[in-house]
Amino acid sequence: MAKHKTYMCPIYYRTPAHGKNPKLKMLEFKKASRKRSPFHLLDALMDQKTESGLCLSDDLSIRAKERGNSHIMLLTGPSGIGKSTFALELCCRMAAAGFKSNKPTCALYLSAEENAARLIEKTNEYKWNPVPHKREVKNLVFKYDHIFPKAVPPNYVLIKDYLKTQTSDEAATLFQTIAGEWITKVEAFQQIDGERDSLKMLVLDSLNVLTPDARSGERVRVFSALQRSICRPQGKKTNPDLVIIILDGSTDDEHSLYWEYVSDIVIRFNWDRSKGYALRTFEIAKMRDQKHVLGAHRMKIYGEPSRETFPYRTQGGIHIFPSIHWYLSNLKTEAEDRQDSQVLLLPPDVEQLNTQISTDRRFGGFPLPGCTALEGNRGSMKSHIAYLFLLHQARIGRNCLLISLRDDVRSVRTTLRKIAEDQEWKAVDVDKLIERDDRIAVIYNEVGNVSAEEFFQRVFVAIHRRRANRKTAEVVVINELDELSNRFPLIATEVLFVPALIQMLKKNGICVVTASATGDDSAAGGEGLHGLNPMADLLLRFERVSQRKTPARFKAEDLDVPERIRDSKQISRIETVRVTAGQVGGQMGFLYRSTGSRKVQYEWCK
Repeated sequence: MAKHKTYMCPIYYRTPAHGKNPKLKMLEFKKASRKRSPFHLLDALMDQKTESGLCLSDDLSIRAKERGNSHIMLLTGPSGIGKSTFALELCCRMAAAGFKSNKPTCALYLSAEENAARLIEKTNEYKWNPVPHKREVKNLVFKYDHIFPKAVPPNYVLIKDYLKTQTSDEAATLFQTIAGEWITKVEAFQQIDGERDSLKMLVLDSLNVLTPDARSGERVRVFSALQRSICRPQGKKTNPDLVIIILDGSTDDEHSLYWEYVSDIVIRFNWDRSKGYALRTFEIAKMRDQKHVLGAHRMKIYGEPSRETFPYRTQGGIHIFPSIHWYLSNLKTEAEDRQDSQVLLLPPDVEQLNTQISTDRRFGGFPLPGCTALEGNRGSMKSHIAYLFLLHQARIGRNCLLISLRDDVRSVRTTLRKIAEDQEWKAVDVDKLIERDDRIAVIYNEVGNVSAEEFFQRVFVAIHRRRANRKTAEVVVINELDELSNRFPLIATEVLFVPALIQMLKKNGICVVTASATGDDSAAGGEGLHGLNPMADLLLRFERVSQRKTPARFKAEDLDVPERIRDSKQISRIETVRVTAGQVGGQMGFLYRSTGSRKVQYEWCK
């Protein structure tokens, strides 16, 4: 099978993640024993094993003695969903890649709905014009039925819209006309590019306009005419390798079902309005001769490049956010091969918490890989411990990621600076750790209808991107998990989101720390927020100690606070509910700020 990458949906990341003048780089990903290579999502979805995109029969080679039938790709879905944009981008990206690799692609896009000048304009708006203008490429020209108002640079996609005002009742006549245009294009192409095995693509946009009669008998006649004239012509063996047909329809439409049956590749586009918000979906329903990824995935269309908002992109166009199940089922990384497990220690200021977790130094800390859940009532310093741990790990050289569901990047930086100041870590420069050293990255999304797939992909890119030290993330802190329902309603409805996110991070060898408020009257046990507790290897429960301005000063239940720290400004009780490696749970200690200092310290009640 001949393999052809689509080069669609490239994944970019910023380096460094914050600071001035960050660069965009393509994410490289190693799957199984393969070398690291640039990652294109559509190719990974089409070819689950090797991520090589389209697989077309070898007998379609121009040197084959008996050239086979063209492969038919059907793009189906409701109007306005993005089918034409997908087809046009596919042509542009594959042709541009062929130009750079000296393996040219011949593409003819026939539109019966859109004016050619508008399609040319669209390619420019999306920045799909990567062909250098300095080189003269004679076969790369546009054709249009009227004088275009300004000069158009060469492009690898030939667009002709002579069908704009006419259709044919006779399918055979129509497809013979199209076949004639195709032969003319290929002959001109071969005069320049010779007899090389180039990829040849023909797009018919759309079948609803070209052959509007959808009756049962007519569907068979149209398909037979398409086969005779284009897919397997009797004369010159110049049929396309790939014929892309665009069809407005739905899964309940008999017309669409027929064309899905006769096509080799079927891609369905649809709207998902089940959650009160319009979301595009993309699904590969069928691909003969190759194993593809199943299920529907989120899809968006971006009109312009962006270096500031995720997904980062150098061009506009289609972007796919794979389903959560795809990450869990198909991604394999080098981190999975690591068999050793260890713990990461909290800083010396609170080192007694390490001992409370386990007196055995092999287990006295936060597990790596593993998940540590910090939960309790508000104001009990859960986030403070999480930030303190992250900052300590960054200052000793580990790559850290903070997923903030409440505080924006500026607030996070301010908090980290204040912690370093309060703990008297004079050698710690938070801005240097974030910008120059690229040790700390922050993910923050504004409140809104962010889908679970979008959020998942952003985290996936953040943990796999290469930092300044050429390594990936080792520590991930997820702060204010309790804000998920209030700020991101689409994500909160995805039952699997939190367990799947924790599982993906652990699978990649990461130390995960979550901080979440459970309310003053929350149950002591249970599943925790969004099913978090069963995923936690270490569970620490925080409780704010209430100090009353009375002679008794403390509530009766808080009399276990050691005498020497009762005058502290702030006190929280921490109980080790679940401890990794089967250590004894139920141990208790106190986190406090001593009088006359803002420094946080810890005392374990043995």
